[in-house]
Amino acid sequence: YVFRELCTPFAFAVALFTFFLLIDRIFQLTELIVGKGVPFHLVLQLLLLMLPSFLSFTLPMAVLVAILMVGGRMAADLEVVAFHAAGGSSLRLFRPFLAFALLVCFLTTSLSVVLAPWGHDAVKRQLFHILKARVAAGITERVFNTAFGKIVIYVEEISASQVGLRGLLVSDERDPKIWRVVTAREGRLLTDEENRRATLRLIDGVINESDVGDQLRYRHTSFGLYDMNLSLHAPLVGARREDKPEKTMTLAQLLEHAESLHRDGQNSSPFLVEFHKRFAVSLAALVFSIIGFSLGIQSHRGGRAVAIVGSLAILLAYYFFLTRMEGLALNRRIPAWLAMWAPNVVGGCVGALLLHSAVRGVPAAWTTALWRVRKLWSSAGSAGRGRLRERRGRGTRGRQSTHIIDRYLIREFFTYVGYGLGVGAALFIVVDLLQNLDRYFRIKPPFRYILEHFFYRLPGNLYQGLPVIILVATIFLFLTLTRQHELTALKAAGVSLYRVSLPVLLVACGISLGAVAFQETLLPILNAKGDEVDRI
Repeated sequence: YVFRELCTPFAFAVALFTFFLLIDRIFQLTELIVGKGVPFHLVLQLLLLMLPSFLSFTLPMAVLVAILMVGGRMAADLEVVAFHAAGGSSLRLFRPFLAFALLVCFLTTSLSVVLAPWGHDAVKRQLFHILKARVAAGITERVFNTAFGKIVIYVEEISASQVGLRGLLVSDERDPKIWRVVTAREGRLLTDEENRRATLRLIDGVINESDVGDQLRYRHTSFGLYDMNLSLHAPLVGARREDKPEKTMTLAQLLEHAESLHRDGQNSSPFLVEFHKRFAVSLAALVFSIIGFSLGIQSHRGGRAVAIVGSLAILLAYYFFLTRMEGLALNRRIPAWLAMWAPNVVGGCVGALLLHSAVRGVPAAWTTALWRVRKLWSSAGSAGRGRLRERRGRGTRGRQSTHIIDRYLIREFFTYVGYGLGVGAALFIVVDLLQNLDRYFRIKPPFRYILEHFFYRLPGNLYQGLPVIILVATIFLFLTLTRQHELTALKAAGVSLYRVSLPVLLVACGISLGAVAFQETLLPILNAKGDEVDRI
């Protein structure tokens, strides 16, 4: 029963997280098909080859969300109470959750250890094949070919193999200070798959150069052989550069390369970090299962909301901690094994304490102290609200009571919109960190710049996802009203569905108008400042 309940939210969370990780790549791959004429099957293969590396991150995240949602629902429906009444313990109930997490750990380890390195290397090969096809298709006889950036190539005749060229004229404008025109009797179009580079080899020609400026100088150079590297614009423009060779290595190659660098006195931390990271991230599902189960079975109210907010908070804390420890390891401040396993150890200890409290209960002294604090807080808040209502006047009670349902619907709608904004913000931060983590480690910007990057980029991304957030908030609002029979009670009281939807429509219109004002006033300023921070 538990396995069947876990499968649906787990599949939904995997699809959601993977989609958010792939969304920018999907836009770029679509541009390959529409704008650059790359065959659809090559682009689809490229997308499938990216999946293993993304799934190794999203599967542990999905385990946490699924366990929190199922545990919270079982607690809210009093199934946990019924299980305890039947003589079962929380540890016995934890077994199927643990078994599910171990199964995901095994799958994630297989992906990160075997398929992800192969996928990284296959993506590079596939990208080069696409570039190679574009190079061959980018040269046409008796046409000024402009497919290579600031290099314009004219060819009189092309051989059937697309390799041999005759009668070449090349205009090289890569250096703005020099005009350079190259002519050659013959040429060869060479591709180096190992170094993933395309070269135009010119044979028996001359180079004519002149300086751009007040003092013009002219140079005429004859050559027998001249190689010119062609500028290949990567298909994934704007995507994260994959310049980390350890991503494509197997475990044995990582250890061998690290040992070789250590013998030569060089920094071997990136390879050791990658070795331990593949296992540590895979076993994060086990840590998440302990924390998620312990929190889920104790959340008797708002199971779904508690699951979403709690899972995002745990994920952000875990991956921020992992990012920080990885940076320390790459700077050789702490050993690589300690950095990569520290988040799991800390998370496991926290999960063990939470599980102990779920099984044995919280000590009575702690419970009493918490209830006292909550009582004081509630009484202070109630007194403040009472005084505020008294100051507003006593004569408006009848008029206010007629709109109590509207206020209730608006409050619930804003609650779900807040949940949606929190989910969107957390996903953007996690996705941005996963995509730009290697760039932060390579450039080592001040932490203030990273915070400014999120401060300026987050509002624009939330603005883009606002329609989806409003849609999901509306669906969840009316699902909740239906499930708790509140909609039925309103119909029985003579309130139509049109009247119930009116406050939600008015609030949505107000949010839309606010979004338009934000787009025309603040969004351009935030985007400009975000671009400036990213350039710095």
